Amino acid sequence: MLLGVSMGGFIANGIYANNPEIAGLININGSGSFLLSEIIFREIDSRPPLSSEEIEKLISYDPMTKTKAFSPMLLMHGEEDTVVSIKGQEDYYAYLSGGTEATDIKFLKYESINHTISEEMTEDLI
Repeated sequence: MLLGVSMGGFIANGIYANNPEIAGLININGSGSFLLSEIIFREIDSRPPLSSEEIEKLISYDPMTKTKAFSPMLLMHGEEDTVVSIKGQEDYYAYLSGGTEATDIKFLKYESINHTISEEMTEDLI
């Protein structure tokens, strides 16, 4: 089982996507949609768009391009996160669930929560 928060969520998600034998994943305020998240980071920071070489490299690591694992996942994210946009987590969940409710994947969103772990999140995690 892997657990990661923020950048640790990205890292845990990358490891999980490349090792389907892992028992599960908990990603808190991170993202499994690397390309979309990087595009958003660059927009926020007023950096230039990704080059085609950078896109190609990033896609090679992106969990969105890997075979879906079948072990359980818990995705948690604050809806007001100003550091890591919830859009990446939403994109990854849509990819995993294929537009349907997935029984082995939970995506919990937290109203009025920025880039932190609230008491409610901790309780849900436990």
